[in-house]
Amino acid sequence: MSAPALRRTAVTVRLNLRLQAAGGYWLVVVVVGLVGALLLRGLAALPPRWWPVLLLGEMTITCFYFAAVQVLAERGEGSLMCRAVSPMRVGEYLAALAASLVLLAVVESAALVLVSGTAVAWPAFLAGVALLAVLEVLYGAVAVAGYRSAASFLLPSGVWTIGFAVPVLPLLGVAEGWWGYWLHPLQGPVVLLRIAFGQAPAALSVPAVLAAAIWSLVGGAVAGRRLRGAVVDDAGGSRRRAAGSAARWDDIASGSPRRAPHRLCPRSRHPSGLPDLPLRLRRPGGRRPGTVGVLAALVPMDVRRLARDDLLWWLALLPLVMVLAVRLGAEPLAGMLHAHGLDGEAWLALLTGLVLTVVLPVMIGTVVGFMLLQDKEEATWQMIAVTPLSLHRYLGWRAGQAAAVSVPAVAAGLASCAGTGWARATALALACAPLAAATALALAAFATGTVQGVAAVKLGLLVLVLPVLDHAGGGGQAPWFAVVPTWWPLRALAAMGEGAAWLPWAAGALGWGTALAAGCLWWAGRSRAPQRTAP
Repeated sequence: MSAPALRRTAVTVRLNLRLQAAGGYWLVVVVVGLVGALLLRGLAALPPRWWPVLLLGEMTITCFYFAAVQVLAERGEGSLMCRAVSPMRVGEYLAALAASLVLLAVVESAALVLVSGTAVAWPAFLAGVALLAVLEVLYGAVAVAGYRSAASFLLPSGVWTIGFAVPVLPLLGVAEGWWGYWLHPLQGPVVLLRIAFGQAPAALSVPAVLAAAIWSLVGGAVAGRRLRGAVVDDAGGSRRRAAGSAARWDDIASGSPRRAPHRLCPRSRHPSGLPDLPLRLRRPGGRRPGTVGVLAALVPMDVRRLARDDLLWWLALLPLVMVLAVRLGAEPLAGMLHAHGLDGEAWLALLTGLVLTVVLPVMIGTVVGFMLLQDKEEATWQMIAVTPLSLHRYLGWRAGQAAAVSVPAVAAGLASCAGTGWARATALALACAPLAAATALALAAFATGTVQGVAAVKLGLLVLVLPVLDHAGGGGQAPWFAVVPTWWPLRALAAMGEGAAWLPWAAGALGWGTALAAGCLWWAGRSRAPQRTAP
């Protein structure tokens, strides 16, 4: 790399670090690392061989999702196009993105290990974390290049990340020692982590580093090709130009970029630059329509928006996939827990409840929350203010959609996997519905954009799973967990399994979740996205 290229890369690294700090990445990473390490100190039964699994999960959010959302943000605001027509090459852009997130990953992983008091071989540990971070950053750029919004990427990203689990299958007792694992891109970093924790011979370090280096080169080439295609699409060109070009990406990004129509405003634009709203602001008699009429006008636009981003299919598939995963993975997971000296049945019931009553509604609320953040970034919140629909009602409508979608999904999961029966499953699903609404409104209220939204999701997931520690010990041993909204549905499900009174816990989940959703709605309605200058 030449001296000008090194200077460009160094400047971009500094800019990325400032962007990540402003987005809350560093704060979230430090907090998650310290809290996670303190929790690990209290889990004496945690098998040491699960450390690579834990680090792989942490790096998936810190590197894969953070990189993907940063690329989406830069693409949405036009800075990716600006880089494409500058002297910076696509390889320099990817190197700067990977360098900034590698530093983030190393800090988080080191905090986990140091505070938890776990002994590691530091050279192998640092090499494994750095190479794992590089590969996941490149894979994030590859995966996100075909999407234009975080909401449309969030659910399909689960499919993109399924393959991450393959290298850790030997740690779970699946086909240990099979040579085919070396064909996986993440096998090298996972082997280095196993060496660091004394689970593999040090002689494997050289082939592990070589394999990771080769896959990094391949990933960089594929990521560069995908980003060229994304730039060409934004410029109104053809992917065939990118596929046949080996020049700098400024050679393929000629022409002026096309501006996509606004989500709610696909019609003509006013001279001021603001688009016309397709909502009918007056009835034929000259009267303004009520709130119900405006919401009825939003329904077909919501359907078109979801269908355009394929979110309808993904929202329908999400509960089915999670239910199938719980049903098919229950028996193997119970056996694995028994093999490590844990109470397999108790932990399996707890994890099943966590997935169905917490993770599922939170995922649905997260998708709606990112849709609201996209509206916030595109100044839709300001345009809503000039319609008969107030911002509070608009946000409440969106949160209600998240709650409504979560009810049948959670009820079906509980009835088929937890053996609660449809009546009790539906009642508990209704109690969990405010959690989906609160998740969506919390993202809209406290995050300024999708970059901060991903950091908030990482921190929020850690907080929401904390009640598992109380229930793992029999429940009721730490009542202060009641301030976490996910504590109540887990208590209700546990009471169902014990044949005890569960309705008070379900009522607590409904009341506390509704209160949180109302508070987030009030706070979000007070906020306004920053005004944008019309082009």
